[in-house]
Amino acid sequence: MKLVKSLLLGSAAGLMAVTGSMAADLPSRKAAPAEYVRVCSAYGAGFFFIPGSDTCLQISGRVRAQYQWQDSYSRNDNTTGFRSMLRFGMDARTQTEYGTVRAVARLSVERRTGYATTGSGARAGTIIQANGVDTLGRLQTQVNIEAAFIQFAGITAGRAGSFFDFMSPDEWHGMAYSSQTTNLLAYTASFGGGFSATLSVEDSNERRYGSSVFNTATGASANFSQDFIGSVSALIPAGYGTLTGLNLQQRSRAADIVGNLRLEQGWGSAQLSAALVSHNFTAGLPADKWGYAIQGGVRVNLPMLAAGSNLQLNAAYGQGANAYVFGNAWTGASSNGFSGAGWGKISVSVSDNVFVSTPAGNTVAQAKAWSVAAALQHFWTPRLRSTLGVSYYAVDYPSYMNIAGTSRLRDYGVMTVMGNLIWSPVRNMDIGVEVLYSQVNLKGLPVTSANNGALTKKDDALVARMRIQRDF
Repeated sequence: MKLVKSLLLGSAAGLMAVTGSMAADLPSRKAAPAEYVRVCSAYGAGFFFIPGSDTCLQISGRVRAQYQWQDSYSRNDNTTGFRSMLRFGMDARTQTEYGTVRAVARLSVERRTGYATTGSGARAGTIIQANGVDTLGRLQTQVNIEAAFIQFAGITAGRAGSFFDFMSPDEWHGMAYSSQTTNLLAYTASFGGGFSATLSVEDSNERRYGSSVFNTATGASANFSQDFIGSVSALIPAGYGTLTGLNLQQRSRAADIVGNLRLEQGWGSAQLSAALVSHNFTAGLPADKWGYAIQGGVRVNLPMLAAGSNLQLNAAYGQGANAYVFGNAWTGASSNGFSGAGWGKISVSVSDNVFVSTPAGNTVAQAKAWSVAAALQHFWTPRLRSTLGVSYYAVDYPSYMNIAGTSRLRDYGVMTVMGNLIWSPVRNMDIGVEVLYSQVNLKGLPVTSANNGALTKKDDALVARMRIQRDF
């Protein structure tokens, strides 16, 4: 028995020795090292290295739910509005021998009711009509490319905020200041100490309020945008022949030229900006015209009140460039009670140019406009903030157009006062309410009310809304 056990143990030991020798002769195979996502601290919080590259990426987003109530003057008006918005953005940056190369993309999609499909309420993006959408805005889906640009060695190319603009629109809807995203090509030179200068060539199609026709013999007028197709021959001034609405369009044959001087320092920031705009008309009309706008703004940080508190001031003036002067103001029909034919008590039009016939001959007159705006933001606590803002803008047309009757081409001014209170219970989440009051005053003689037929010179509107928003 002992002999059998010895033979078995010896055989097992020999087999293990042979197996170990053969395993030692096999090629070794090591597991590939795991590649983990690394934090990129060079550009602030939220950036990480894309695995396998030297590019830092930040992914961000926003979900917003908004509920709105506004004055109504007829059964055609919307009184309530619901809005749900999703935003998704990416910011990719790479350090090179030429400096940082940056690419930014930001897309938003909205589902909403109670907003107009025409006017400034539809200027920001593309309205996708579905489920019986009409111009009263009963149901809309809106898709908007908020940003899609590349920055490299001082160059900004793509879709970005206009370099003319200064004030921020995120919480101050309806006030009179310029805020427009557009396609552009710009170069920014930095001189140190926070001082920079930018020259930008920008798409003109998103900065036009169209033109109007005015007949001094009858006092009748009509407004049309760049894409208007139809006949307004009954209003064509004498000497213009049989032009149709299609031929009256302004053409986009020249881009807008924008420049600014900007200062960024610890106390805040300041900017001076200017824009040169071209209005090109078809054959048979007076010669093309140039318009312009100038603007100055300052932002002062107020840490003595509370961290994050600030005061912003802005003023602008322009001729034939209304969108640069008060482009963020609520001029759409469903946004307030006084703009757009048949909405509210007073119907007014916003036109950059007016084709007009006078005893002295036919000409094109440019609208003149100016605006001022101020907003104070205060943090009562790190989680509770409020903003109080006020703005005023005025539009002036030729004096002979300010006649009594139904003409919408009237000189007028609009005052807006807004206030909000926003609570952030947790980081990057806002729950707030906002109230906005606007009043329009016509200059000169009164006009026939679009609501009840009586002569009037004044109208006002009240809008209130609640917002719940989460950023990430």
